[in-house]
Formats: sequence, structure tokens, C-alpha cells
Amino acid sequence: MAKPQDGLASRRSDLIVIASMAVIFILVALISNLEKALAFSALFGVFSTVIQTKVKGQRDRRFWIAISVLAVAHVIFLSLIYIPPLRFGLMALPVALVDGFAIWGIISWIDRCFPGSADRPRTRP
Repeated sequence: MAKPQDGLASRRSDLIVIASMAVIFILVALISNLEKALAFSALFGVFSTVIQTKVKGQRDRRFWIAISVLAVAHVIFLSLIYIPPLRFGLMALPVALVDGFAIWGIISWIDRCFPGSADRPRTRP
């Protein structure tokens, strides 16, 4: 069994993410509608999961820049679009899963195509 200090997500961090998603749901539901609250809490869960799975990237500044840009773009997009009240809950999970895999793929592509200084092999002159 992996220990939390090995860089893997623990049950405690999973509970923290779930509690944070619930807080975000409640806060957004108070200022908007339940559909937006569901969308924003799912968005938070997706980004938290991607961050937890990219342990090596957490030490790279480019990772945090990419996550920040994607998160801001998602928040702006969700704030501006109209989400219909009927049956959005049925669509939220599949859309969140596809979005999460897309974000994870973009971050992985950036890591592969543009390796950071920590990933490059060291050569001596």
C-alpha cells in the first residue's frame, strides 16, 4: 500500500476534495442555480483529480501555468454559457469525464513535447 508521502493520493486527500466540491456546490447554488453549481463542483473535481495524478508535474512551474490557464478558461466558459435546467445532471458526469481526460491529455502532451529542465538528461561539457 502506498503511503501519502510517496506522492500518491490518499483517502484523506480524496475526502478533502469531496468536501471542497460540496462547499463549491453550496456556494455556487446560493448565487446561481443548481445546474451551474453542479457544473462548477464537477469542474473542481476534475482539476483536483488531474493535479493529484500528475505528481511529477506538480514540481514544474509550466504545469501550474497550464492548469491555471485551463482553469480560468473553464470558469469563464461556464460563467458565460446557459445551462438548461432539465436533465443536465445526466450529462454532467460524461462531460466531466471527457473534459478530465482532455485536460490530462493536454498536460501530458505539453510534458512530452516541451520537456522541462528537470526532464532533460544532463550532459557534461
